[in-house]
Amino acid sequence: MRIFILVYDISKMAGSEHGVVKLAAWLTERCGHEVTVVTLDFSKGAPAYSLPASVRLERLGAPPYPTNRLRQLIWHARVLIELRALFAPESGAAIIGSWSNLNILLGMLARRDKGNSYLGWENMSYDSVGFLRKALRSLYYRRLSHVFVLTEEDARRYTKKGIRKVTVTYFAYPFYPERGSDCERPRVLSVGRLEPQKGFDYLIEVARRVHSTHPDWQFVINGRGSQEEALHRAVHEAGLDDCVRFVPRTEDIVSLYTSSSIYAMTSRFEGFPMVLLEAMAAGLPCVSFDCRTGPREILHDGEDGYLVPVGDTARFAERLAELMDGTERRRRMGEAARTNVLRFSPESIFGAWNRVIRDASGASALTAASRQTKGSGAI
Repeated sequence: MRIFILVYDISKMAGSEHGVVKLAAWLTERCGHEVTVVTLDFSKGAPAYSLPASVRLERLGAPPYPTNRLRQLIWHARVLIELRALFAPESGAAIIGSWSNLNILLGMLARRDKGNSYLGWENMSYDSVGFLRKALRSLYYRRLSHVFVLTEEDARRYTKKGIRKVTVTYFAYPFYPERGSDCERPRVLSVGRLEPQKGFDYLIEVARRVHSTHPDWQFVINGRGSQEEALHRAVHEAGLDDCVRFVPRTEDIVSLYTSSSIYAMTSRFEGFPMVLLEAMAAGLPCVSFDCRTGPREILHDGEDGYLVPVGDTARFAERLAELMDGTERRRRMGEAARTNVLRFSPESIFGAWNRVIRDASGASALTAASRQTKGSGAI
């Protein structure tokens, strides 16, 4: 089967792009499908995550997404035209979007094209977009063959809006080291884009709270982004230059996890944070803000990590201190994390993807055949 997966920008280092690459590789190498990743290619950079040679890469060459509303309409019209031309020769293909705007455009294409199956993949929570985009999703997602969402909470929200073909498909962990962390090194790790959503300003406040009682512990932040300068300044103003360290993006992310002892996530909101899966696979106990969607479907509070109300840096610091004070507790919770994360294995997650894609494509093929039969006047 020919499968197309649309992505915002393949050069972007983020969980959704990583998920797209892993899904494409699995569908090609394990299921034998012919997969093409289609990137809007704003930056025209190399893929942030390595694509296997068996996966074809198609670049649309779209301009950067504009901030002006009128220009956004023009931008969407241009991308819609390019997508229609790209998929016009196809028949029986499965076409998957991985961004709300792309999924809406696929819903528009699905209205006339009954020979292919169009599927939407939501990589952020239901409430992460504004009123207009929510309205457009409610209208056009009904035309999609299927909608994939990241959490049970989101599935309930979409179903209430009358979108019936909804499946919860979690991210799969991208690696599972042969050996996890021994949890002995005094290091707290946090990975992510240095953007307001990820809440690294909260993490700096947490570091300030625990530094006086645990001066040997170091906080390592791995990532780049628009907030980098402001966060460096906040660290300096808090007197934490020897406590908080920023490290750039690395190819050997696994070693960064396994050489740490605790994982901290202070995001204001998430869809389904892959970083928690990565940390658990590496054997790290996790302390995370309990965003509305994501963490509570991954962590078992008190067993493999702790969930803390969003914004409560005092409670977060207390939970971190408990883990800092007990090596055996860290090891016990880290081992539980290694066990519990197995439910997010690629075999489990991507196997479900393959079944839904085949079912959706089969239904589309039957619909197309029925229309063709009626059009020919056959009885």
